[in-house]
Amino acid sequence: MEVAAVFTHGMVLQQGICVPIWGTVTPGSRLTVQFAGQEALAIADGAGHWMARLQPLAASATPASLEVISSAGDRREGSALWLSFDHVDGGLVCQGETLKGFTLAGRDGRFVWATARIQGEQVVVSSLGIAQPESVRYAWGDNPDAPLYNAAGLPASPFRAENIPS
Repeated sequence: MEVAAVFTHGMVLQQGICVPIWGTVTPGSRLTVQFAGQEALAIADGAGHWMARLQPLAASATPASLEVISSAGDRREGSALWLSFDHVDGGLVCQGETLKGFTLAGRDGRFVWATARIQGEQVVVSSLGIAQPESVRYAWGDNPDAPLYNAAGLPASPFRAENIPS
């Protein structure tokens, strides 16, 4: 999943008008955009393009995080989540001894450290403490240990995915 490059750290959104947020993802994917207490939904079209619109925003000097959550190609099988990635450019690789940086949460929303392995162009994530995982995070924190890269040498961005289907 990609959010348009215009949405970067330190950006400012226009106040008083509906604000479009857009990007690309696997066609047919459902996405949730969260910002400043709002939540907007989008479904990617056949070409993978999506757009969500936030309601008009009031002026604020308080920083807020824009989060886009996607269910693109992800699935739950038993106690493991299978995660799919766009732009793997020939595969996924771990630049380190083990694939670190993943956490899982069940219905209670409490995240615990998880083990992960690369399986083709997917990552399989599980944790002994989570029988039915519903959410996953990768590289979620300050200065994370994030060894997941594509074959072209580009790192995976931090992300969060929730409500992953069975």
